[in-house]
Amino acid sequence: MVEAGNPVIWSQPGDLPFNAKLPLPGLGGLFDGDFHTLLCDGSVYLLKKNPNDAEMKKLITPDDGMVNDIEKLTK
Repeated sequence: MVEAGNPVIWSQPGDLPFNAKLPLPGLGGLFDGDFHTLLCDGSVYLLKKNPNDAEMKKLITPDDGMVNDIEKLTK
């Protein structure tokens, strides 16, 4: 789960379109330069608003066998 760049009504959550072959959709909204993401293990991270595309796509793509380096997205 991520903060979307374009707001959605909180009671009607919307999906961000994602295609690994296309640029990332707009991420982040409330915080200047950063956005929150919630992972399935319950951990929450504050990520850079313009993250490394390759690393972010690895984080989004489930069960691809790739190792995620969260530090490339937080620093």
